[in-house]
This record gives sequence, structure tokens and C-alpha cells, in this order.
Amino acid sequence: MPSPPSLFRFALALCVLLATGHLFWRLHPLPTSRQSGRQVESTLRLPPSEPSQALLDWAAHFAGAGAAKAGREARLQEGIKLACDRADTMKRLMRENPAKAIAEALTFEEWESLPPEVLPFVEKPFSATADWNRYPICNQPTQGHNSYFASLTLPTGEDLDAIVYGRRANLMSKRQVPVQGISLHGFAVIREEVLLQLPNSSANQRKVLSHFPPGQPDSSLSFATGRPVGSNPVHAVCGGRLYTFTTEAELAEFNSRLIALDGLPGPLAGSSALTPPQPYAPNATGGFNWPAAEAYAYAQASLWTETKKKLFLIRVNFPNNLAVPVTQAAALAEINGASSDLIRAMSYGKTWIEGGVSASVYTLPQNSTYYLNSGGSARNSELIRDARNAFRNTKSGADAAINIGPVINTGNGDSGGLGDYDIVGVFFAEVGMAYAGLAGGGNLWVQNANYTSLYVHEWGHNYGLGHANFWQTSDGSVSGTGTNEEYGDIFDVMGSGPAPQGHFHPQGKSHLNWLSTSDWSDATALGSATYRIYRIDDANTTGKPRGVRITKTKGATADGYFWLGFRPAFTDFPTLQRGAYLNWQQADDHRSWLLDTTPGSNGGKDDGVILPGRTFGDSSTRVYITPLGTGGTGS
Repeated sequence: MPSPPSLFRFALALCVLLATGHLFWRLHPLPTSRQSGRQVESTLRLPPSEPSQALLDWAAHFAGAGAAKAGREARLQEGIKLACDRADTMKRLMRENPAKAIAEALTFEEWESLPPEVLPFVEKPFSATADWNRYPICNQPTQGHNSYFASLTLPTGEDLDAIVYGRRANLMSKRQVPVQGISLHGFAVIREEVLLQLPNSSANQRKVLSHFPPGQPDSSLSFATGRPVGSNPVHAVCGGRLYTFTTEAELAEFNSRLIALDGLPGPLAGSSALTPPQPYAPNATGGFNWPAAEAYAYAQASLWTETKKKLFLIRVNFPNNLAVPVTQAAALAEINGASSDLIRAMSYGKTWIEGGVSASVYTLPQNSTYYLNSGGSARNSELIRDARNAFRNTKSGADAAINIGPVINTGNGDSGGLGDYDIVGVFFAEVGMAYAGLAGGGNLWVQNANYTSLYVHEWGHNYGLGHANFWQTSDGSVSGTGTNEEYGDIFDVMGSGPAPQGHFHPQGKSHLNWLSTSDWSDATALGSATYRIYRIDDANTTGKPRGVRITKTKGATADGYFWLGFRPAFTDFPTLQRGAYLNWQQADDHRSWLLDTTPGSNGGKDDGVILPGRTFGDSSTRVYITPLGTGGTGS
């Protein structure tokens, strides 16, 4: 669509020139050094806490008593009491400080040393290939609670509420992802490492190592390079299998690259390449074939985000509420109309939704109150599993030929695939869930919300985006000390922005490859210049770039990226018609935070853009952005 005749220019010291079709800016001097990736370090193993040490001391004493029957039951009860006392602290740590819980957790070796009678009362270390389900809660989260539901479905079919931290803290839903962690009483913490290093210093530890089958043909060779590991190999477990490396540094670099692949959008976990059989041959020296692994992971991500997605929505009700939640006609019209059209527009035609809706309404086996009775995500999994299985078992008439995969009685009911569909969701009436919608991977829940911004927001999660938030500073700065305001980007539909104006921000579109690297400019690489930026929020925009990225630093440390964009579709926000929209992608994160470049103003974030003639400066990064004007024509 031709741009209205006004000119916005911007400069980067950075100069920006915006047209309502484009934006101009200039970049002032930037640091010459580029951001360097940070290595994943091994999880810190803290000295055992007092309760942990007491339990370990008891275990050593109990083992030293041998098979003596005299007093065994009393000693055993003492150990069970110590384990139960410790479990209360561990359960709290697992939810409130997962990194510390992992640091204090029992190792495989320590867990193996305990008698079987004590094991039900302590956390269990695990290494498995599992389904990881993460669903951002699409409602304002309450204070002190997570902003998402998450669960882990183990190969045994066991469903655990779960949390992950550190470098994998924002891991979106993935199928068959290798995970290592601990579980206790229905809750799990997943370690931030893909590969967990194991010590090999004792006979008991060597016994532990023997429990894991090898993940490579020859354990005398490095899994990374294919070269001999020598006399002091580094052992690591991943997905229940054992791998060897030459050094800890080699393992750390391997972990870092796998974590980056797992951050790609789509249900495929890049780290699943470690699970035999690998989909490609080793490299020339017999080591891991990184070029093939990365090409495969990027191709699978592209297949997910850049092709048509087929959706099927099952309408359900409950024995205690038999009302029809939405008509088939209304849902079909919205899904295949305005909602799909907005996805097509935001992706510049790369993807859209082709939706089907069940002709019949299927009654779930439990009352609505049953599915509400859970503080975590387990009952959401059960709800969608019951909906899928009810459909599979009783479909008839116009639904009879619909294939959403086989009946599955574990997890989300999708381990056997979803048949002819990429996403199979459930639509139900208002029952008091903490969300209007919930989504991730191939799963979608909709509670009484048949409108465009809801569907597009949830499909954003299906494609692989988190929420678009706002960084609320507490020191009067733009990006200094502050806190996350969930949903706080009022201009993005992944935040609290409206449809159809609220296109995903430039970094979000880049993450999904709706903006390829040729569609945005890396100002850190290109240096100080005047840039003409084209609008991000019009389906017919063909001009480039449609976004600019600048590496942000804090001292000598990488601190993510600034992303600049231009979104004049918000006609009720005059500043957006003329100014540069600024986001901050924080380090090691795939989300961005809206920044208010006028902190303390009466308009709050409503007037937080960088207007022509004003310079935004980040002294730590040595970046200065000056919009010069808006205008021009063209797309």
C-alpha cells in the first residue's frame, strides 16, 4: 500500500528517516567489538545443606551397618524422617529457586546410595527424552506466580508440572527433547544444560555410568570431534544416554550450541539430534556433524513458521454445563477470515491458518470443576487429551472423516501425532480458567473467546513467540534497573495491543523468519549511517529494511540488542505516526521488551517513542539514535 506523504528520518551517532512507509535514522559511533556468545558453565554443586548432609551422613552410617537386622527398622525410620524433613525445603526451593534446588539436589551417585525405602521421600535425578509443554498464561499473572504453565511428559507416560531455568528458561514447547533434572512429588526442575557432566571418581559412580547405554558407537572417541579422548575422558548424560568428550571446555561449547538450536521456533528440539538414530552422518573425522545438524534444525523451524498451518478446533462441553460454547459457523468465519488474514499479512504471505471446526459438540468425561482443580498444568493436559480422545472415539457424520491421530491416554494425547493437522485445539465455554487462551506447539485451548486478537495472540505462541512485554525501570532510566511488565507492549498483539494494528514487533518477526536477515539491518556491523526504515505493520511493504538491530552492551558484557521499528498503523497515537519504536531483546532471550524513551513523562509509554529532532542515547553501548523525519512514498 503506498505510504502517506510524510517523512521521518532518524540518525544513529544513528540517523533515522521514517516514511509512513519508511523510517530514516542515523547511527553514531558504535563499539567495534561484536557480541560474543557466553559459554554454558557446569551447574554449581554447592556443599550439601544441613538437612542434605544429615541425610547423606545417615546413609553412610546405614550402609556401614551392613545387613545387621538388629535395630535396622529404627535406623530406617530415622532416615525416612530425615528425608521427609528435607523434602519440605526441597519442594519450596524447586518452585522458588530452581537453580539452588539443582545445586543442592542429590546426584545420581547419592541417590543410588540410599535404601529403596527412603527413595519415595527424596528428589529423583532423571535423564530422559520427553515432551516439554510450555504455555504462556494469556491473562495477567498474579503477583508471585509464574507467567506460564509447564509440564513434562516422560517416556513412562508420567506427567509432571515442571520449571526450567537459566539459559533454557524460555524454552518453548518441544517434542522429544533431551532433558536432565530432578523430580519430587509430581514436580520437576529441568537443568539448564542439555548434556549433564557426570564425575567418574568412585566405584559407585562408575556403577551409575553403567546404567546409561552409550549414545555413540565408540566411547573411546570424542562425540564432538571423533578423536581419541585419552585417559581422562569427560562423561555426560543426555536423554538417558552416555556421551564422552575430551575436555570440559569441549562439552561446554557443545552445550552452548545445542541450547541455541533449541531456541529456534517450532516443535522440533535441535538437541533431539543427539537421540539415535541421528538423521545425518558424522563429519569427516567421525565427530558430530554440526553443519548438518544446524541446517536440519533451521529447515524444520522454517517448515513450521513459513508454511500454511492446518488447525482443527474441537468444540466441547461438560456434564455439568451442556451449553454450546460457539457455533461452528462463527468459529470457522473468524478463524479462516480476519484471524488467518492477519497472520498472512504479518508474515508477508509466508504462512496462514487453514482451520476446521467440529460439526458436533463433544461432552468431556469430567465436570468442568474437575479440570479446574489443579494449581499447575496437569489438568489442562487432561482436558485437551479428553477432548481429542472423545472426538476420536465418537466422531460421526460430518466429523467422521477427520483424522487427528490415534487415541493416546498420556500427556496431551498427541504422542501418536495429530493426523492431518499441525494444531488440534479445544474450544469450551467460560468455566473459570485463568486464561482466555493457552497455546504452544500443536496445542490450543480457547475459553469463550472467538475474536481476532485472541486467536492471533495464541497462534503466535504456537508459532514460537512469547509475550511482548514492557520494561518498567525503577531508576528513571530507559533500560536500567527494572522489572518485567507481562503483556506490557501496548502496540503488539503478543502484548496488550489490538488487532489488526498490533503486528508482531521486528524482533518477533525476525525470530519466525518472517523478516529474513535481508529484511533488517545490523547497525553494529554496518556502522554509523543514515537508515531509511520501512513500516513493519503493512502486508504490502516491500521496502527494506523493516527493522534495525543494534548490539547493546553493559560495560564489557553483552546485554542483548536494541531493535528499532516503525509502526504508523496506530492512528490514535500521533507519536507513532512520526517516531521510532524501540524494543530491547535481553541477553540470552528470544523475547523483547518495549522501552519508554521518555521516562517520567505524563504520557507514560504512550509517548515513549523517539520523535524526530530528539536523540536517544545509551552511554554504556555508546549508541545515539536521532530520528530525522518521516515521509516519502512507496511500500
